[in-house]
This record gives sequence, C-alpha cells and structure tokens, in this order.
Amino acid sequence: MKTKFLSILSVITANPAYLLKFTLLLVVPFFCFGLEANAQNPDLKRTAHWYFGNKCGLDFSSGLPVADTTGKLACQSNSAVMSDTSGKLLFYTDGKTVWNSHHVMMQNGDTIGVAQYAEPRNKCVIVPQPGNDSIYYIFTVDGYVNGKGHGLMYSTVNMNKNSGLGSVMIKARQLFTPAAEEVAATKDASGCGYWIAGHERHNDKFRAYHLTETGLDTIPVFSNAGTDYSIPQQDYALSGGRNLKFSPKGNLAAVLVEYDWVAVHKGFDFIDVLQFDNTSGIFSTLVSLQLDTTTSLGLDFSPNGSVFYQESGYWRPKIYQYDLSNIDSLAIINSKQKVFTSSLYEIAGDFLIGMDGRLFSCAQVGGDSLSYISNPDVIGVGCGVHKGGIPLNGRAPNQGLPNFVSNFLINDAAFNCKPNGIEESIPENDILFYPNPADEEIIIKTDIVIRKIEVIDMLGRILFSKQIHSAEFQFNCEGFPNGIYLLKIQKVDYKIQTNKISISHN
Repeated sequence: MKTKFLSILSVITANPAYLLKFTLLLVVPFFCFGLEANAQNPDLKRTAHWYFGNKCGLDFSSGLPVADTTGKLACQSNSAVMSDTSGKLLFYTDGKTVWNSHHVMMQNGDTIGVAQYAEPRNKCVIVPQPGNDSIYYIFTVDGYVNGKGHGLMYSTVNMNKNSGLGSVMIKARQLFTPAAEEVAATKDASGCGYWIAGHERHNDKFRAYHLTETGLDTIPVFSNAGTDYSIPQQDYALSGGRNLKFSPKGNLAAVLVEYDWVAVHKGFDFIDVLQFDNTSGIFSTLVSLQLDTTTSLGLDFSPNGSVFYQESGYWRPKIYQYDLSNIDSLAIINSKQKVFTSSLYEIAGDFLIGMDGRLFSCAQVGGDSLSYISNPDVIGVGCGVHKGGIPLNGRAPNQGLPNFVSNFLINDAAFNCKPNGIEESIPENDILFYPNPADEEIIIKTDIVIRKIEVIDMLGRILFSKQIHSAEFQFNCEGFPNGIYLLKIQKVDYKIQTNKISISHN
C-alpha cells in the first residue's frame, strides 16, 4: 500500500496540472473551514451572492467568487441583493423590479420605486426588519429624472408569502422628494437597528431614517454637513451629490460631489468624507478631497476602515489612497498617494468589499471580468491592484456593484445585535456635563481638551456651535425651548462623543 501511494504521489508531483488539482483539494477545504470557523458576523453571509451589470453574478458560497450567470438583472449602475444568514439567496433588485431566488419576478415585484428611464449612481439597498427574519425593506432613490423624480421611497418584502418565494407588500411609499442620487445603510449603535441615509437635492441636508423592531420611523434626523449641492447645480442642473457609502464600521461616510460630466465645466469633481454618529444619526463634515480629474465613480473604504480608495478618470483612470488612521482633515489630504494608473481606455467604476476581504472594482469598457485589490488595508502599492482576474463568463459588469448594509461586508462581531445594548452615548469618565436637566446654563468639565461643542435638536438643527480649546466650558441655554437635545463634543483627537441632555425651564 505504501509503495502504491508513493507511486501515485510521484505521478502527481511530476505533472503540474495534477499537482494544482491535488493542492486545491487539500487547501480549499481548510480555507472554507477557516472562513466558517472564524465567522463571527452572521450577516456576512447575507453578501454571499452578487447580481449586477449586464446579467453578471458572483457566488461566494465556497469562500471565493465564482461566476454566476443565472441572474436576470441588467443595469448600468447600483443594484441590491439579499441572502439569509446561512448564505441562501432570497431576492435581488435593480430598484425597478424584484426577482426571487428562482430568478423570476417576485409576486407584485414590478415598479417598486425607480422611474422607468432613471439610472442613478445609487438607487437601492435592502435592509432586514430587526427582530423579524421574514420582512425586508427595499429603499430606492431615482434622483432627478426629466426635471422631477420619485425621490427616496421604500417597499417591503414578506418572504413567508408565495410559498417562501416572497411577495412585495408595501410598494413605492415615498419618504421625501426631490432627492439626490444617494441611499446607504449602516447599523445603529446597538447593532440591532439600522440607519438609512439619503440627501435632499438642492442643499446640504442629509436625512437619516431609523429602522428598529418597531418599524421604520418616517421622521428623519436632519444634518447640515458637507457641500451645498446648489453650488455645483449652478454650473449644470444635473450636478450634485451621488454614490453615498458608509464605512464598514459605520463611523464614516463618503459621497461624490459631481459637476457637469461633459467636457466644459467650472470645477473638478471632489469627494466629501464625513463622520457619522450611529447613536444619533448625525453627519458632520470632516474633509473634502479635491480630485485632479473628472468622472469619478469608484469610492470605498477598506475592510478595517483605515484606508479610503477613490478611482477617477474618463480614460485610463487612476486609483488613489488616503490614510484615515489619523482622523484629521489636513493629515488625510496630505496622505494622498496614487497606487495605480490603468493602461487601458476604460471608465472608472464602483468598488465593493467581497466576503474574501478583497476590494473589487468594475472599471471596464467592454470587458467581462472584475479587477481587485488584494490587500486593501495596506497603505501604498503593497495593497496589490490587479486588473481583471475575476471572470464573469462573458458578461459585462458595467459601472455599478451591489449596495449592502455596510457592516454586513466584514467579519466583525462588534456589529452583532446587543438587545440590552446602549442606544445613546454614555458619558465617558473624562467628560462631565451638568446640570441635567439644565435651566440657565450648561457646564462642561473634562480632563482632555475639547475642540468643538454643538447643541442639536431632534430635527438635526444645530442651535449652538462653538470652537474652543479648553478643558472647561460653560454656555447659556436660557433661550432654548424645553426639550431633549444632543450635546455633541469633539475632542482634540477628533473623536466625537454625543450625549442627550434635557432642558427644562421652571
């Protein structure tokens, strides 16, 4: 028996093709076991299936992406897909139609929100109903079409209907209009609920809607942050913000601010990077990154959130990195470095983190594969940009990839639901504010220097804002009506702490 085994082994090692197959037989089971053994975030498997582009698909069920051509979706930009926590496909959508796991239109799954001729950069994301494994919300936005749009809308899917293939129940219910081409979702501080964010079309106002086990709160939290979109719209009516993305940890967000995409325009595109408080739903400005070219579609964060990627250029696009390990606007701007220049005539495309930890890109013209960055958390060219390499079996990826809840994309138990968790910030030991409730003044004392203080009402309006550089501060609150407010304190290290404070005048 031993002689026979050695004879077989010598044949295998002498033939490269056999050796490769033999190696895969040994390695892949261990890879898959490792992926399963280390899995801490059950929602990671909700991203196991991708459908996008011109009937493209990828299946990550084995741990590595395998081309899937069974999908029926065909679109130019963003799509959305939902699998269950075991990795089983449930349904997917282009924002107009919903297809079930058999790749046929779901019952009542037509005309769910995006207008017929609209093809916005962002247009849909799917969010599970907390505490209910059968109900899912589809959020859609169609931006600006022929002078008007449907705005940000939502529909619901009940997977218990139609023999487990699902049915659309609530359809195309409007939250607000007009809206920019932005919709993204991330978990709240408890890990049990979700924030779904959009942006008003003609100003600098974000809206964040809270989805919890009691349902969707249709009264949003407002934030005035980043660019006023009316400024680029003075150049071209269809200019403004699009392609909003949260970081995997949900503490940061980024959005492309686009001027006229044609050759004659007044300004280059740029990207707003913002901080996001997943306790309050408040956005705040961090930095604007000026691009040195136009037509930027690709932007995303690395899996650990410490590196930001941006791809821009109409032909021969370039990929740039920014180091986010120091949350300081000047430091981020100065960290910019180019890690790749394409040798091909192609258009910049979307980025998305895969289950295997790579960052995938669909920058293509007439191609039938995805490119990828092998080590996206690494600063510099060591991140490893690879053109092509992920075959799509003859299908064109176009310029968009699926849109998932940001925390679903990484294997981190920190985002798992904590039913008894805190949904509002607890004051840290180094910050003391009193009295609470307050009547005439609020006093803040701390062992660390404070950079900025804001008081925000529950509609997101900033009622008080002060840049300071002190460990102690007090201000008068007699002019504030009775109610609950958010006290937002930014420290010198740019970390933000948000607490609720009550104002009550006797």
